[in-house]
Amino acid sequence: MEASFNKLPKPKSKEIKLSKTKLRSLGLHKKDKKIPRRLAYEDFLELHSLWASYVAHLFANDSDVNEIQGKLNRIDLHGAYISVAHSNCASYEHLNGIVVKETKNTFVIVTSQNVPKTIPKYETVFDIKLENPSGVMRIVGNSFLTRPAERVSKKVKSFMDFVGPKVYRANLKRSQLC
Repeated sequence: MEASFNKLPKPKSKEIKLSKTKLRSLGLHKKDKKIPRRLAYEDFLELHSLWASYVAHLFANDSDVNEIQGKLNRIDLHGAYISVAHSNCASYEHLNGIVVKETKNTFVIVTSQNVPKTIPKYETVFDIKLENPSGVMRIVGNSFLTRPAERVSKKVKSFMDFVGPKVYRANLKRSQLC
């Protein structure tokens, strides 16, 4: 005796389907998740001030450079003021702005001209301005190719240099830049 299994009908989805013209008129026809061009630099100054207070609170009792170095390896960079010190692509050099988005391979910054720029981490050296403790944090992008959540939770080797106030490390080895 064979048992017959009746298949139940699939429930109809309750999704609302839009026509292509309606999707275009709403601006939803593109599937990319880029930062909209209408974002202004002034909108992210508050984010930067929150980031600066976060860093000041994080380093409130630290005076040893090794302790600062250990914390800098795990710091969240959303809202940081970042500038490109060196890049293989000359158009990226000397760009600066506030970090809006960080992925495994890129930073998205908004410049003071209200233009979002996506900068690859690979083959790029970044300077991050710190207000308290005052100084510059230099990041070699090749060593920094991790997701932000992984960098915060996992123990990683040191790949940031803390450069004290008014001291800039200009003598990076060529092997660190490539």
